[in-house]
Amino acid sequence: MWFRRSRRPARPRLLAVASAVILSSCTGSGPPPPDRVVEPVTGEEIAGPLGIRLAKVAGVALKGRPARGPLMEPAGQIREAISLMYTAGFVDPAQWRAGFPGVLDAFAPGSRKRAREDLNQLTLGGSARSLISVTPTDARIVVRFLPDRKRRPVAAVADMRFNAIGSGAGFEVPIRHEGDYLMRRLDGRWLIVGYEVRGRVGS
Repeated sequence: MWFRRSRRPARPRLLAVASAVILSSCTGSGPPPPDRVVEPVTGEEIAGPLGIRLAKVAGVALKGRPARGPLMEPAGQIREAISLMYTAGFVDPAQWRAGFPGVLDAFAPGSRKRAREDLNQLTLGGSARSLISVTPTDARIVVRFLPDRKRRPVAAVADMRFNAIGSGAGFEVPIRHEGDYLMRRLDGRWLIVGYEVRGRVGS
């Protein structure tokens, strides 16, 4: 059964005309690329970060065309933050056993209390107890930037789509999770200040 949880303010209307950066990682038929394959983990071994490949960058502005270069660095920072979050919430069994602490690192201080309350919706939740490993099959993110008057990115909405196969003792289950994350640059980092997520484990 799908769950849905909303914890974000309404998107700023200016995002409709803000710069857009599209980050995507998709797999077609066959196994996922080597950097996205997660081997079964035992003991306290830690899985590597989820790979999200930067595939395309595009920009839209109210007047003129925004330069592509200035958006590449913040796009990479957002990709890294979301990658570490999903690694902690879905890919790394060591994080599952510890209660998903790494997930909260992606949130702004003012949003962490709500995120802690919503960990079951932001992660595998209780389903992790019956799983041994998770192999990602599709991970993609679309980021829309809101620029200031000087066209510097000050906020963003990151739309994340994640699909994987969870393996347990003699069984496999499909995993799907979708999240829309409102992010701002705070103290030199892009952090989540609001979100809306939905997902499921199993068919």
